[in-house]
Amino acid sequence: MDVLYSFHGKVNATKTFGEDQTIHIDKDYKLDPMGSFLEGELGISAQLSPDISLHGDVNYQQKLQKTGISGASFSAGIRYQF
Repeated sequence: MDVLYSFHGKVNATKTFGEDQTIHIDKDYKLDPMGSFLEGELGISAQLSPDISLHGDVNYQQKLQKTGISGASFSAGIRYQF
């Protein structure tokens, strides 16, 4: 069997609205300010056999305001189908 590869990518732009710094569910909870951000992701999947596949993703998020989080993350895994 040949190994089958698939690639994927995505880009998200998120804009937050509102000045409310709490959410109310039975009581008030403070919210962390996320601000607006731009996010991109690239990934690959490989079907090694009819039962086994591998996948991996690299993600980067860039804050567009003073508040928020910038950083990268990586995810990988193996899938066995039975």
